[in-house]
Amino acid sequence: MALRHFSVRKIIGSFAVDNFRSRRVMEKLGMTFERTEESVKFDGSETFKTNMFSKTLNDDKI
Repeated sequence: MALRHFSVRKIIGSFAVDNFRSRRVMEKLGMTFERTEESVKFDGSETFKTNMFSKTLNDDKI
């Protein structure tokens, strides 16, 4: 639906490295690991490592 209606080709998600449940959800969605980055909390109080996962959508999946 996203590909057909909005021309979305890639979905990207991130989560804190120690959040194993979020990692599992992304893996179940078929997303794969891209890289680890450093992120900053919204209030700027500290930094933490995040994993970036992505999934490229194919025309045959619509």
